[in-house]
Amino acid sequence: MAFVNSYPDLKTRKDSRSNLLRISIKRNTIVSGVLFILVLTFSLTTYFVFNDLKRRRVLFFPELKSLKLSGEVRYLPKRNDMESEIELLLKELILGPSREDHLMLVSRNVKLLSMIVKNREVFVNFSSDILFEVAQNRLGLNETFSAIADSIIFNFPTIRRVYFFIEGQIPKGTDYVKGLGYDNKILK
Repeated sequence: MAFVNSYPDLKTRKDSRSNLLRISIKRNTIVSGVLFILVLTFSLTTYFVFNDLKRRRVLFFPELKSLKLSGEVRYLPKRNDMESEIELLLKELILGPSREDHLMLVSRNVKLLSMIVKNREVFVNFSSDILFEVAQNRLGLNETFSAIADSIIFNFPTIRRVYFFIEGQIPKGTDYVKGLGYDNKILK
């Protein structure tokens, strides 16, 4: 009889083990759910906080075949003021395109000597290398300056005119005294 009486004791042990297993599974599910929600919250917070640190900019480069300007999207770091953002845009234009079907606007030897934003106008001063290196991109100096002005005005619509200087001088034989506005004739 003692054997029969111990049998129900085994059954209750099995039941208590299965109950403990169920409790353990429920606890693991709850912990996993809470961890998932925490990771999701952290990811979304990080995305929305740090996504504001970059600005979407469109840089215009001539296409290899047609020489028409085509846009290339880049995400550039956000700067404190418009002048710094335009300076960064100009440096990116000097670095050149990332797409293989685009040509460079200017050689990487060209230096941005200075750049000033005043009264919704931009004054850009390049090194004299721009005169000698323009031939590599198959665009003339006028088209190159026009493409740079288009990139600036397209990304900063409050800018009305862009004036170009080479080593502080207005390029000879050009009509840059009036400055350049947005020209969509050479866009693709």
